[in-house]
Amino acid sequence: MKRFKILLLNTGYCVGVNGSRSQYVRYCYRYLFCSRRIQRQVIHDIDSLIAKENPDLCCFIELHKESNILRRFNQLQALLDKEYRFYHMANKYGERGILSRAPVFRQNTNGFMAKKELFFRRHYFRSGRKKLLYEIILENDIHLFMAHFSLKKEVRERQFVQLKNLIQGKKRIIICGDFNIFHGYEELKPLLETGNLEVMNSSDQKTFPSCHPKRYFDLFICSKDIKITNFKVLRHICVSDHLPVIMEFAVRKRVKHY
Repeated sequence: MKRFKILLLNTGYCVGVNGSRSQYVRYCYRYLFCSRRIQRQVIHDIDSLIAKENPDLCCFIELHKESNILRRFNQLQALLDKEYRFYHMANKYGERGILSRAPVFRQNTNGFMAKKELFFRRHYFRSGRKKLLYEIILENDIHLFMAHFSLKKEVRERQFVQLKNLIQGKKRIIICGDFNIFHGYEELKPLLETGNLEVMNSSDQKTFPSCHPKRYFDLFICSKDIKITNFKVLRHICVSDHLPVIMEFAVRKRVKHY
């Protein structure tokens, strides 16, 4: 049976911070100015991870597009090669928000790259500063939604409700991203109360900070009828302040009708 593998990673803008308090303090300047040498080292480490895991789809949170002011290059394009040619990235703050036009923030993006062309569309949350919500159509009519949710609990609640309304009527769902749930899975009730969705991360699969994981931030939530064949948090891969997550599921072969 054919399988489809997804990599989820919050790259932290490729500044090489592992999430410890000491590194946040020592390297806080990198979020405003980061040498290209450091960025390229992080890109190299991510590239090595991709080569090892060989995912069909890579979902990235917190990439920088390009900025001469911050000495940032297009980090997603730096990851592209002959195998991953299809990609998209977009400003995470929406099309009309103030931050989407601000010099320091307008190149902050989320994005994805894939081995083959996939149909996708962009939605935008009505609440919060981080508004971008990708919907990517995978094989077997599976709808994958990817987002970076708000740091504020009351805003996340509204975003979860909007997402719940958006997925209604769709039978096979995958939701992934940086959920920023500081209060645990209890926050996910608006998404899980239908009974058809379940969180794939087990109790020992925390993802943040990568140096000493304490929180379930980077999650996959899936329809129960999707056959998950492999799920793992890569605990010893420290390429940012978030750990990478891999999920693989079985894809039914198409039956040819003559």
